[in-house]
Amino acid sequence: MYGYGLFFCGHSVFTIRDFMNDEKQLDESFARLRELGYTEGQTAGVPKVSFETYANLAKKNGIKIVGT
Repeated sequence: MYGYGLFFCGHSVFTIRDFMNDEKQLDESFARLRELGYTEGQTAGVPKVSFETYANLAKKNGIKIVGT
């Protein structure tokens, strides 16, 4: 539940799928999303890296995965 004064900004990661073809691109994409102020990502489809790598890179860059 969102409390007073809290704001979370999410992004549909599927829309940038063309920039997430390998681990390096995925890391850069998550970093850029965070720079833009996004804190959450909603995924769709199967990533081109392992699920573990995907989760670790999201966490490393401060992106919380909130849906699939």
